[in-house]
Amino acid sequence: MPGKQASRRVRSFLFAKAPFLAPTRDALLKAFDRKRETLEHSAGDPKALRDGREQNGERFDLPQDDRDLLIHRAVFYYRGDVAPAWRDLLRNGFSEPARQRYFGKAASKSHVPTSVMDSVSSEVEILTLMHQGPRAFDAIKGHVDRSYAGIASLKCMSADDFTMPVYYCVPDGKGWFILTRGQILLFTDFRTLRVLGWSMQPDRNYSSLTIRSLCTHVFAEHGIPSVLQFECGIWKSSTLIKGRDPAPFEFTEVIHGMREFGIRFIHSIRPRSKTVERVGGLLQDLMEAEPGYCGRNERVDAPESLRKQMAEVEARKVDPSRYFYSYDDWHRRFGEIVDQYNATPQQGKILRGMSPDRALSEYADQADPPMLLSAGLRYLLSHDKRPAKVTLNGITFQVGKQKFNYRGNEIAHLVGKDVLAWFDPENPEALVITDMQRRNPITVERANEVSALECVTDPESGRLAQALRRIEGQASYMKARFTAVKSKFPMPQRRVLADAHSVQLGQKIDKQETARQEKTVRVDRMRRQAQRMEIPAVMVDDDPETRRGLELMAEAECEHQRGRGKEPAAANVYQLDPDKVFTPDSDKEGTES
Repeated sequence: MPGKQASRRVRSFLFAKAPFLAPTRDALLKAFDRKRETLEHSAGDPKALRDGREQNGERFDLPQDDRDLLIHRAVFYYRGDVAPAWRDLLRNGFSEPARQRYFGKAASKSHVPTSVMDSVSSEVEILTLMHQGPRAFDAIKGHVDRSYAGIASLKCMSADDFTMPVYYCVPDGKGWFILTRGQILLFTDFRTLRVLGWSMQPDRNYSSLTIRSLCTHVFAEHGIPSVLQFECGIWKSSTLIKGRDPAPFEFTEVIHGMREFGIRFIHSIRPRSKTVERVGGLLQDLMEAEPGYCGRNERVDAPESLRKQMAEVEARKVDPSRYFYSYDDWHRRFGEIVDQYNATPQQGKILRGMSPDRALSEYADQADPPMLLSAGLRYLLSHDKRPAKVTLNGITFQVGKQKFNYRGNEIAHLVGKDVLAWFDPENPEALVITDMQRRNPITVERANEVSALECVTDPESGRLAQALRRIEGQASYMKARFTAVKSKFPMPQRRVLADAHSVQLGQKIDKQETARQEKTVRVDRMRRQAQRMEIPAVMVDDDPETRRGLELMAEAECEHQRGRGKEPAAANVYQLDPDKVFTPDSDKEGTES
């Protein structure tokens, strides 16, 4: 019969009749193949199958110092590989008894005696992970078996960020597109593993504003939980989310965040501690057939076809819509995946055959439901309250790396005072200001940045002018206060003592300046009158004849208008002299009216 078939029948017979040869069929197969190869290499000599351990003499255990040296060399020099460490120490490193026992007796250079390998392999594996770092060692340590009995839904929520393994395209602002995986934030129920809310942004990073906005939407729909399970990082350090702890001031003088609603925060370090990690993994299982899927470990799992498609898009050879989702399409598709996950039953010990949608209502605590704020109090969820001091630059505070400034004449009268700023992460373009007792609300707009190049090349632009107006408006109250205080209490002045000649000279100078100003006003009026009558301006002079001529022409025009049955227009009344007003009804001598 064929060799493979014959070998299989012999192994079956041996495993059934001589079980002491090997504990499993796989072990018997390996041992049988080794014996068969040895027999073939010895030209069929049965003596080659003889157990060679009889010639090794008495049992030899590797000395403890040599064993520790082997473990150290394998862990710290060869990242857990025992064979090169054994080969290295066998040449120079082991004690003389160990070298005499093992040197030159190996069938190959990478062979390590089975007794030695069995003795050190487990310890080398563990110590190698410990050498990588605490997190790697923590991943292989024991874990606690958790029970979910008695936990109601919506009492605890878990949230985390994910970079999903699907590429999609977004405009780059330069006439083309970029491929990104973006960030997705998930909010899940701790008890039922149901996805309560999510947000998607194409950026590589996200801020606490995004987290706070998602919290607002989830709490408004499902109620405020008692516990929030977050990770560390920005989820732990952001005062916009959770406020300061401990509170250094009174209740109305701190950044409350969500602690004001009685929420307790728990920050997990290990991924296995967060149920949302498992939910994210199940969602990724549903994405394996999506366009642009790159695998859980992109460096290893990404298909070559995806690399070619990405290269074609980056080279602008094809439109990205041929291979990848757009942002809107992926946003819609991800919502469908979430709905599919929430409606699918799960067989684990947490849900026991129920879908997350059904479990959410099945495990709800009817006696103590979560707190839902009415429409009139919904603003408490979306607003962050923080103390601020109004300055001549308005109110300025920073969230992460983003700075917000609010100024204008609406809060100009509050300069130098402490106020309570109600900041809405979903509408950062406006800020509500109240006093520290939460009274007298005032809304002020945000002062946006102006391009530095625009300030130089186009100083009359609308944005720059608007920014300058808001700056002047912020300083208007203090300007008014300066004028009021200055005029209310005039500064004492010392009276100047002068002789009679100086006083007379000053009076003559004032009289001449007054006469000159009156003449200038009179000539301007005469020229305006001549311009209306279409008389060249060069013919107008400040002399009695010119004035009288203009008077006669004004009278003639009025008579002409009256002859046509029209009332003289108001423009036909001419004031030629500061002391006289001539009208069409005056006599030829210029009767005063």
